Amino acid sequence: MEGKAMAVVRSLASAAVFFMLFIQPLSADPSRSNLAETRGLDFDSQQPLGSSLATPSPAGMRLLHDNGGPDGGDGFSHFEGTLIKGEFDRVIVDDLVLSSDSLVGGARICGLWFGSTGCETTFDGFRVRLFADDDGEPVAADPFFDSAATASCDETGASYFGRPEVCYTATFNGPALSADETYWFGMQPTGTQDNFFQLSSGSGLDNLVGAQAHIQGDFDPEVPPPEWAPIEQEGSDPHDVNFQLYGFPAVWDNGRPDGGEGLSNFEGVITEGEFDRKVADDFSVAEVGSAIRGVQACGVWFDSTDCTAAFDALEVRVYADDAGSPVADDPFFHEQGEPHCRETGDTYFGGRPEVCYNLHIDMQPIATDDANWIVIRPIGTTENFFHLTSASGSEELTLAPCHVQGDFDPDVSPPGWAECVERFSDNHDTSFRLFGPSDQLFRDRFEAIP
Repeated sequence: MEGKAMAVVRSLASAAVFFMLFIQPLSADPSRSNLAETRGLDFDSQQPLGSSLATPSPAGMRLLHDNGGPDGGDGFSHFEGTLIKGEFDRVIVDDLVLSSDSLVGGARICGLWFGSTGCETTFDGFRVRLFADDDGEPVAADPFFDSAATASCDETGASYFGRPEVCYTATFNGPALSADETYWFGMQPTGTQDNFFQLSSGSGLDNLVGAQAHIQGDFDPEVPPPEWAPIEQEGSDPHDVNFQLYGFPAVWDNGRPDGGEGLSNFEGVITEGEFDRKVADDFSVAEVGSAIRGVQACGVWFDSTDCTAAFDALEVRVYADDAGSPVADDPFFHEQGEPHCRETGDTYFGGRPEVCYNLHIDMQPIATDDANWIVIRPIGTTENFFHLTSASGSEELTLAPCHVQGDFDPDVSPPGWAECVERFSDNHDTSFRLFGPSDQLFRDRFEAIP
């Protein structure tokens, strides 16, 4: 029960309605099963059955994390907008841990509107945020991912406290998350003139998955938003909140940076003139019909800049194999776009900060077990970008050594592909990951769930 919300709610409705909304147990449709109790799987929809969440995954994504469906325990104000007493900004986040490295691209939350308006409620959209963990709570007010998102809405037919349940499914170009690390996720309605209550999914401390949900923001518009606090400090029992996170698991991991070397891999203009240097490394996919829906590459900038480095786009090129090297300069896939950047906190080569770029792409399925070569590089830059290696020396290579095309002398025509050792100090692998809708990984993940 949100003590801070009482004055606002009472100004909008009678005390009787307030009692129903926050105190009375949920009276839900008895035919509706809780997600925590139902683990049937439909591999066409890729979602658990028997709940209001059994709808097709957004854009062919896979379910990466399930924080549970609404349980009727409580609803928590979670919105940014203007109500009768002024402007309010209340944020709810809950923790998650993924079982595999994955690229995030979608989310779903369920709740209700105080005015019982359902999907007809108008508001600007959603703000999606991800925070790192700081000893069991989100890191201050500094999300490493913060993006606007639009969402589709569906009314499930269930009702809570006399109000219809609505579920919103959003898609966005999210970041790559690592397995077995704790993150905090929130998806907040913005620009609304109605109070949105995100529904709980774990009634009481004994049913929590990880830590209880945390809250930031106050209902008094003259009080600055406090630091993150557990929901129980706002007058409620500890709870989780319902949400599902979607995306693409890693289908190829070429290794994390090893500190061996940084390989110039960019197109742009620096002091000496125009340069076009491509570093390619090989990969294969083990699953029939694998598509690549996202990439990640990590490196450092020569001038020690971080995610503020300016360039036109991140470019991805994929080549077929020709006897152990890429096919000429004829990629069968070529796409570029604006990536998401995250600083890892690691530094290399005199304190230069490591940055990792993630880009969502749409590469159609490629042949199983065939060797392919990929280039991931910034283009339109005025600074030298060094792609970090992941295996120092030819004895540790995953498959074949990386190859390079292009020269630093602008008067020399770009040569053909050559092994990295011909341009750098040694042969290497480069650090990158590829993401896609792996059905096998999805099945393996849920294999042990009854």
